[in-house]
Amino acid sequence: MSDLVACHECDLLNRVQPLPPRGRTLCAPCSAPLFGNKPDSLEQTLALTVAVLILFAVANAFPFLGMKSGWLVRENTLASRVQLLYAQGMYGLATLVALTCLVVPGLQLLVLLHLLVPLKLGRVAGRPPVPPAGPPATVGHSADYREC
Repeated sequence: MSDLVACHECDLLNRVQPLPPRGRTLCAPCSAPLFGNKPDSLEQTLALTVAVLILFAVANAFPFLGMKSGWLVRENTLASRVQLLYAQGMYGLATLVALTCLVVPGLQLLVLLHLLVPLKLGRVAGRPPVPPAGPPATVGHSADYREC
């Protein structure tokens, strides 16, 4: 039953066949794409996530706004603007800016990285590695269990 995929257009169950690299499976009656085999998609996604994480850190570390008046130069980062909004009593706006520009995008990138790195290493995130198979342990006799 696991080798069947439902078409999202016509709801027909299609049998899945192994795909060659860059191959696509189409629904037989309606020709809607079911899925495709994209080689190195995990590596590409991981590389882009790391690059975006680096750029996100750099973008938030450098000033985005600078004002110059004579010899006085004032440069601001996004975090310093959030602190200034908070100091001026605009708590809601400061929280909104901090969440939408700093916290949520940063958490999204970290969660994506947390999911992709174990996949690249052949493990599932949040689960301990599976111990090697050994001889089965005997718990009790089969007469101890009743069938329902």
